[in-house]
Amino acid sequence: MVRNLMGEWAENSFDVWSVDGSRTVTGLVSGPFGIHFDDLRDSSGWRVTHLGTGLFIWEPFKSLEIAKEFVVRILPLADWDKVDPDRPPAILEINEIAEELTHGGLFL
Repeated sequence: MVRNLMGEWAENSFDVWSVDGSRTVTGLVSGPFGIHFDDLRDSSGWRVTHLGTGLFIWEPFKSLEIAKEFVVRILPLADWDKVDPDRPPAILEINEIAEELTHGGLFL
C-alpha cells in the first residue's frame, strides 16, 4: 500500500523558497517532503514542500490531512531524491491529484 511508503511524520524545521527568498519554517517532515501551515500569503493553508529544493508543490491545501494525502499520492510519481530545482518534474498526474484534492477534480 502506498501509505506505508511514508514513514511517521515528525516535527522539524526546514527551509522553503518563494518569490520573497528563503525562510525557515517549522512543520512536519517525512521522507523528501515537509508540510507547514503558511499564513503569510493571500491564500493561507497547508503547504507541501520538497525538502531537497525547498520549493512548494502546488497551492496550499485546506487541511493537514489533505496535504498528507497529496504527499502519499505523489510519492511514487518521481525519484524525489534526484529532483533538479531548475527542472522539477512536470508530471500532469501531480496537477490532477492536486486539483482533485483541492477542488474535487474541477478546474475552476
